[in-house]
Amino acid sequence: MSLVCLATLFGCNPKKEAKLNTNIDRAQQTLDSIYKYYSAPKTFLLRENYPFDASYTATYLASEEQANVPNQYSYLWPFSGTFSAVNALYDATRNKKYQKMLDSRVLPGLEEYLDDRRTPIQKC
Repeated sequence: MSLVCLATLFGCNPKKEAKLNTNIDRAQQTLDSIYKYYSAPKTFLLRENYPFDASYTATYLASEEQANVPNQYSYLWPFSGTFSAVNALYDATRNKKYQKMLDSRVLPGLEEYLDDRRTPIQKC
């Protein structure tokens, strides 16, 4: 009887575990869809929209100059969501495939955004 009590106190909660697995499955499916539909061929980058439209301009940019220039890749803000998503999946599952995805796909994509040619403008 005491073994049953210990199992009840410290054992898995099947409903909670099932919900966690369902959410992880949904998160994985979403991530798979993002990479399936938004991946830019032969790069680690993602597209800004689907289906891809080479003339698309982002309407959420601060500068009108930037807003009027078509961009074939997503901007950093939307791309950085993959970093958060893969980290959350790794944290929830400790599955090494997410660490591998981070190292082989997400981080190389983030490196593409590094701009060492311009200096940020400092306003006083």
